[in-house]
Amino acid sequence: MGDILFVEWGLTILGWLLFLIIITVVYMKHQDSPSLWFAWLLGFIGLFSFDFQIETSAFNRYSFPILPLGVGIFYLVTWKKREKWLRYRRYLWAGFAVNFVFLALSLIEPPLYEGIYQKDELQTYIQADSELELIITHPSGEQVSLERHVLFEAGWRRTALDGAAFYTGAIWEDGDGDLIDEKDRVEAFPYLLIGVKSKEGSGLYPQVFVERDGQGLLIQLESEHLYFRSETPVLVGGDTNE
Repeated sequence: MGDILFVEWGLTILGWLLFLIIITVVYMKHQDSPSLWFAWLLGFIGLFSFDFQIETSAFNRYSFPILPLGVGIFYLVTWKKREKWLRYRRYLWAGFAVNFVFLALSLIEPPLYEGIYQKDELQTYIQADSELELIITHPSGEQVSLERHVLFEAGWRRTALDGAAFYTGAIWEDGDGDLIDEKDRVEAFPYLLIGVKSKEGSGLYPQVFVERDGQGLLIQLESEHLYFRSETPVLVGGDTNE
C-alpha cells in the first residue's frame, strides 16, 4: 500500500489550485494590480488567521477562521501608506476568504473518504494482490492452510463483535472456576494474516486475525476493530469445525 492518502492529498491540491485561481481572478479585474506573483504572495499572507478549532474525533479536526491576522499585520505595517493599503488589501482579503474554501474541503473529506473506502467491504482492508501468509499466534492454534481463492470469493458480511476483541469465545476457566494457564487456553482468533495490503491510498494498516473456525475475520485498526463473517471457511486442515 502506498503512503499517499489520495483523498487528503487530492483535496489539498484542489484547495491550492482554487487559491491561485481566486487570486488570479482578482488580479485580472484591476488595472493597478502588482505583478501576479506578488498578488499571490499577498494572498498567502492573507491566509494567516486566528482559528477556532473543533475536534469531532481523533482524526477529524476543523479550523474555523475568525480573525484575519495576515490582513491585520499588513495593515499595521502599511498604515502610514494608505495608498499602498488600498491597492493591496483586496488580495489580502481574498486570501483570508480562501480559508473558508479549505474549511469546506475539510468538511467534505470524511464522507468522500468513506464513499471511496467503505468500512463494510472487506476489499478495503485486504486487496487481491496481497502476498498473504498465515501464522499461528496462540498455542491453541492448529496447523491449517489458508484457501486464498476462497478468501476473496466468499461473501463476507460485517457484523457486531461483542466482548474483548481477541478473546471473545475463548475458554479462560476450568470447571472449578480456576484460571487456565495461558498455553492451555482456547483462543478465538489464533491466526494472523501477514502481508496484508489495504486499498491503495486509504492510509490503513490493518492487522487481520482469523477465527479458529475459518469463517470469521477480525480487522484491527488504529482506533477500532471490525468483524467480518462468512458462511464459507477459508482454512483447511486441523479441526476448523471446533
